[in-house]
Amino acid sequence: MKREYEGWAGSTDHISQWESRLQSSYASRETIDRIVMDYFVVEGYQDAAEKLVSESGRTSLSEFQTVDKEALAKRKAARMAIQNGQVQEAIDLAKKVEPTIISLNVLLRFHLLQQKLIEHIRAGNTADAIKFAQEELAPCGEECPEFLEELQRTLTLLVFENEPDGTLSELMSFAQKQRTASELNSALLAFNQEKKDPMLPFLIKLIIWTEEKLKEHGHRTCKIDIRTGALSERSSAP
Repeated sequence: MKREYEGWAGSTDHISQWESRLQSSYASRETIDRIVMDYFVVEGYQDAAEKLVSESGRTSLSEFQTVDKEALAKRKAARMAIQNGQVQEAIDLAKKVEPTIISLNVLLRFHLLQQKLIEHIRAGNTADAIKFAQEELAPCGEECPEFLEELQRTLTLLVFENEPDGTLSELMSFAQKQRTASELNSALLAFNQEKKDPMLPFLIKLIIWTEEKLKEHGHRTCKIDIRTGALSERSSAP
């Protein structure tokens, strides 16, 4: 038997009801700014952080939270290098922070080398890609056999003349670059003993988890589009 959310029995306009309740759950601009700023700083988006400082009427990042500006600038540079396809530049920047930061992190090292291989393939440098895989990535597979499947999957990109489709297309996506950049960013944060987990992704996961729990218990709810904030009707569980 389906249950209505408390106080909503017989209501046909659930979206407006949800909007009304969301508006009554007030979060100050100060709170929202701090959550967003926390995300920008932790993830190394220095330009976005400085723009938020300006838009909020403040004069410096320190008015939001304590920030190591030098470390933030280095993390920004490493992220930008990977996003621009300059993986070796990002590796060199990280090694200047700590020479062993990559060599001692086997998973990070593999993913950075994998990203370099992807960039060779993206540029159409087939011979360089094969040579790089043999000399740099194959030893990683010998050291950690669990990497072999992912290495083989990446090398499969060589057989496509155009952009691959399906799951392989993910390897050539900007999101793949972002994942690699975020992994290096986390390693740099850990080395500097800085906070690694921003609040914003946790809050988004909490929203999704809460929606699913309400649905499981038979409540009629509205689904929030995380990208736009728009509400849409979601039927309750039977």
